[in-house]
Amino acid sequence: MYQIDGPPKLISVDDFAGKQKRKSRSAPRPIPPGSCTIHENKIVTDRRGTPITIFDGASHALSEINRMKKEDKFPIQVAISSRTDEPSWAYQCMKWLVVSDGTPLEKCLDPNLIEISYSDKSKHFESLNRKTGIAFEDMVFFDNEFWNIQSVSNLGVKCFHTPNGMTHEAWNQALREFGMS
Repeated sequence: MYQIDGPPKLISVDDFAGKQKRKSRSAPRPIPPGSCTIHENKIVTDRRGTPITIFDGASHALSEINRMKKEDKFPIQVAISSRTDEPSWAYQCMKWLVVSDGTPLEKCLDPNLIEISYSDKSKHFESLNRKTGIAFEDMVFFDNEFWNIQSVSNLGVKCFHTPNGMTHEAWNQALREFGMS
């Protein structure tokens, strides 16, 4: 059984951002929630013009972690563990997208803890463990794909399945389970 002993030391999310579904290509498009960028009145889109947004729960969680760090409450490191065939595009999105407290996404992450490659997520966490010296049991992982959750949880990482992207509910559950709420 998983033993929780205080707050996590490292939090990693697979999907901070995702695509907004468009209802109509001809309708005027207001700026969708979560799509704020470092450039006023500009949004990030994919090649088809579909807006890329930070999931509301991820934006909230990152803003909360930023606040905790400023208040010296918990020394939590934030990582990303993502599998993509477009890593340069992922890095660009991290530079442009902004979380709800106004911080650019890339500034919310430890630059040495960005694991973006097409390898198994357990390999990402083995790398994070080597880089930080943080025990797997002191790590938390949020992912939308259940097979990634299974692979990473076998290492001892506390995992939360978020099939629709990072949510407030998943973040609040993690806070409760680590006695931080």
